[in-house]
Amino acid sequence: MDYSHGKLGIAVMALCYFQALAGFVRPKRKEGADHRGQSVGRRVFDVAHLSLGRVVVVLGIFNCFTGILVTRPYIGVEKSAVWAGLSVAAIILTGVVGSLIQRYGGFDVVEIYRQAVPASTL
Repeated sequence: MDYSHGKLGIAVMALCYFQALAGFVRPKRKEGADHRGQSVGRRVFDVAHLSLGRVVVVLGIFNCFTGILVTRPYIGVEKSAVWAGLSVAAIILTGVVGSLIQRYGGFDVVEIYRQAVPASTL
């Protein structure tokens, strides 16, 4: 595999950090406007951010399985099959929990923070 698993892992992590840092240069949101009323820059950013995020997730999942393939000669086919099964279970569980949060409403971390911390300290 020529250490492609490690290289892909570094690329995935770099893209994750890029996603987080991109939030600092994100165009401001127009108050009271829906997505159609936002500036072109903001709409382009939103689409690019969402798309890159999905690509990063897919690459991360792919990299998990390349890692399992890399370890197969060392741990054997049976143990690598167990790790593959655990990885699939974790992916499914993450998808189910994410869907439930999206369906029934999640939690707003900023709002929870505002309620917990007095306004005088902000």
